[in-house]
This record gives sequence, C-alpha cells and structure tokens, in this order.
Amino acid sequence: MKKIVLSVSLLLAASASVFGANANDQINYNGYSISSTMALWIVIAIVVFFILALLGIILFFKIWGMTNNTKTLRIDVQQMHAKLDALQADMSFQKEVGCSSVVDDGNLMLMTQKLHLIGKDDIAYEILNNSYLKAIDEVCVGISQGKQKTDEGKKLYYNRNRKEYEPAERVFAETLDMALKVKNIAPCYTIVGKEIPAALKNISLPDLALFYNIQL
Repeated sequence: MKKIVLSVSLLLAASASVFGANANDQINYNGYSISSTMALWIVIAIVVFFILALLGIILFFKIWGMTNNTKTLRIDVQQMHAKLDALQADMSFQKEVGCSSVVDDGNLMLMTQKLHLIGKDDIAYEILNNSYLKAIDEVCVGISQGKQKTDEGKKLYYNRNRKEYEPAERVFAETLDMALKVKNIAPCYTIVGKEIPAALKNISLPDLALFYNIQL
C-alpha cells in the first residue's frame, strides 16, 4: 500500500512539473480548448478519486475479514460457555447424588442405582472399581497391622472371622470376600451391566505382599 501511495505521489509531482512549465499552454480536444493548469487539476482529481476508490475497496475487504473473525470469536466463546455450563452441571450432579471416587459402603448401592437411572453407568463403573480397590487396600492394611505370631518359623496372622491365627493368604481371601459382601459390590456391577475387571477379581496376596510388608 505504501508503494502505491509513493508511486502516485511521484506521478503527481511529475505531472505538476510538466504542466507547471507550460501553464499558459492550451490543449484542444474535439473542439474544446482548456488550459494546461485545468488539465492538471483534472488529472489530479482522477488520481485522487482512484486512490480513494482503491482505499475504499481495501477497507471493505478488511472490514469483511474482521466480521469473519468476530463470527469465529463468537463461536469460540459460545463453545467455552457450553463447556463451562456442562462442567457446572456435572459438579452439581455429583454434589446431588453424592458421587466421589470412593463411596461409603452404605451408599454404594443407592449411588449405583441413581447413576444407572440417569444413564451414567460409566461413572458408576469407575466408582465401583475404586471401591473394590479400597476394599483390597483395607484388608491388606488390616493384615499387616493386625495381630501376628510366628509358629514353627512360619508367620501367622489373626483372622477376625475365625478368631484364630492362620497363614496370610487364607486370611486375605476370607477377609476380602467378607468385605466385598459387606460393600455389596457384586450386585452393583450387575446393575450397570458390567463385570468385575479380571485384574481385580483375580488379584492375590502374593501380588501385594511386598508392598504391604506381609510375609507369606
């Protein structure tokens, strides 16, 4: 754009110098006679009109581009508001039904039923898995921190269900089975049409003994 303005300015300056040198000359065209000064002003007017027209066209396309940018910006803002509304709705929903990564034993079945009724089976499934993991953790912590003794060189742990000392693996299996029944987890999986993940269902104490410092 600067190059165009500079070129036009040079053209006007050259024209002015040419016509200025012959200001008193007359120009005849189709029987009409005009002075060179008037011809100069006509040329200047045409050039100025051309520049204004060119600037108007450029301005038009710039404004057009700005309107497109504004439209894109408006769409982005609307999408952002939609995401915020969805996030707020989800937070309100979680507060209403009492959702969290792990739910209290007494509320697990009720929470699962609520989530299933509103089509949130995936959320319920994740919470059930977390509750299952919590049960495993509680059992392992209970064994490692519970009563224990050594009999004939073998470590034994206190089984609260049988009220006697037994090997860690047996205590783990029985205690975990009892904990899952108390939590009523298996029926909850059935409600949402899911199965207990094999990684959780087939877990055994040897997989966890080192982490919880339990001697087998």
